[in-house]
Amino acid sequence: MVSVFQRGCNVAIEMPPGETLTGLTKKAFLESLCISVQTMKVEEIFDQLEFMQ
Repeated sequence: MVSVFQRGCNVAIEMPPGETLTGLTKKAFLESLCISVQTMKVEEIFDQLEFMQ
């Protein structure tokens, strides 16, 4: 994940089965958007992505 963010990515979307990667990424990269599909509704995900633009 460090390498990914060093290359300019600022959005991480984790697919089920959990949200472990999302939690670790949030702690490491405070200025990024980290989403767990398991815990958010589709509308919430799109709202968050629009906010980042």
